[in-house]
Amino acid sequence: MPNGRPELYTEELALAVCQAVKTSEWGLRKTLESDPALPDMRTVYRWQANNAHFCQMFAHAKMDQLKAMAEDIVDISMDDTLDPNDKRIRIDTRKWLLSKLMPKTYGDKLDVTSGGEALATPPHLIDARVQSIIMQARERKLGQQHEAIEGLDAKALSLLE
Repeated sequence: MPNGRPELYTEELALAVCQAVKTSEWGLRKTLESDPALPDMRTVYRWQANNAHFCQMFAHAKMDQLKAMAEDIVDISMDDTLDPNDKRIRIDTRKWLLSKLMPKTYGDKLDVTSGGEALATPPHLIDARVQSIIMQARERKLGQQHEAIEGLDAKALSLLE
């Protein structure tokens, strides 16, 4: 039996990699290095590039890992044995990773208008509506100015009488 990490793809080994990833709180390199029965990172990357089924399995495993990471935030915040600075660093790191890797769920920017879908209204109609709103605002402003002038004229006439 050759020494070193396995490189040949088998379904059993692929499942072991995915299970290790989804249950690990570490990155891929450290997760793979923690178990000599698992392949190295380059091998896993090669499997992803060459095997669509593994790529999909691995993506699901990473998603499960991120969901577990989100759950860890609550546990870390409630752990009274941790130093407050350590808590903050652990929580902030997880929050940052989640906001970047799952921005629709954990990102800071929420799209509450269209859900990322293309707007049904054509741009030229939107431009026309914006122009209409601008014109209405100008008319209101001019109307207020005319009322102010008429009020001044009435005061001026009353002073002359």
